[in-house]
Amino acid sequence: MLAVASLAGLALGCRTTADSPERASPSQAEAQASNALSAVASSQSAIPSAVPVPAATENPIGRDKLLADATFLASPSFKGRGSATDDERRAAEWIASELDREQLGKVGERIQPFTFGKKQSRNVVAKVEPSSAASERSLVVLGAHYDHLGELDGQTFLGAEDNASGTAVALGVAKALQRQREALRRPVLVVFFGAEELGLRGSNHFVRTWPKGNGTFSAMVNLDMIGRPLVDDRALWFAARLLGVLRDVDPAQAVGVLLSRNAPPSFRELIKTKTERLELRAVFPEDLPESLRSMVTSLAEGRSDHAPFEQSGVPTIFFSSGESPDYHRSSDRPEKLDAELMAKRAAAIVDVVMGLSRRED
Repeated sequence: MLAVASLAGLALGCRTTADSPERASPSQAEAQASNALSAVASSQSAIPSAVPVPAATENPIGRDKLLADATFLASPSFKGRGSATDDERRAAEWIASELDREQLGKVGERIQPFTFGKKQSRNVVAKVEPSSAASERSLVVLGAHYDHLGELDGQTFLGAEDNASGTAVALGVAKALQRQREALRRPVLVVFFGAEELGLRGSNHFVRTWPKGNGTFSAMVNLDMIGRPLVDDRALWFAARLLGVLRDVDPAQAVGVLLSRNAPPSFRELIKTKTERLELRAVFPEDLPESLRSMVTSLAEGRSDHAPFEQSGVPTIFFSSGESPDYHRSSDRPEKLDAELMAKRAAAIVDVVMGLSRRED
């Protein structure tokens, strides 16, 4: 993610250290992530993009699968998936192989290269078609960027939260939708954007070059940093407590949501209904004190891949954990992801995307 200001994180923080939920110890978390990675690595070849076919009964949005995928993408094998690097290309190939194994549809080539200046990156695109004929030529877009900072100054920035987490969840949601195609009315386009960290290059290219004859976009859902509790910073919990902000919110059972200005009111109601069904709290800027509301919205505006869609008139939904102290640091590692929370958020996002697909208007 390009950056979500710390003040926005402070405004969404909500509990003191004493009130915070129990978290696994570092050693337990490291073991959990290590086991998840081993489950993937033990059954694949030496080529990172060669991944075994998931079992037919495997839950694509189950905690083990989501954690394994995020851990794999954030492993040293991909060297931090630096934007417009060979490591980013290898990550794109792995994502494409997962989509192919689930037999998701295509729109042109699965991997779609694009250039900017002397650099080349690529988007990875899939399409989930309703099992019966679509009622109209509009599509819902689900997106997440898969690149990160790569190797800088002798350090490797693995980017587990930013944005291996969003990539893993988007991949799981796409597979879950493919298995529920009979319930869709609009097709769902799933796009994994490259070179987000260099200025939203992938999403800008995608919006700018999308052929109008392929259908219009009715809504766009963006996932960026979705694998940790809401604003995962104990100091911010304490500060927020002093400010009296959202004291009733458990950050380990919540997700931040930002709607575009042109999003209809029904989007908020849809999100609230689907998240509450899973005992997950959706936190909107509107839930904040009025003095912070407009500031948070302006600070988060234009900072991830939903922005080019919003600028072109498409209503957007942005799901995120908000910032943590590990944002754009080498300490953003897989053992800090919350697999249970990722699975709960993924289930809610499946329902939200399904609801957007079935909207009558």
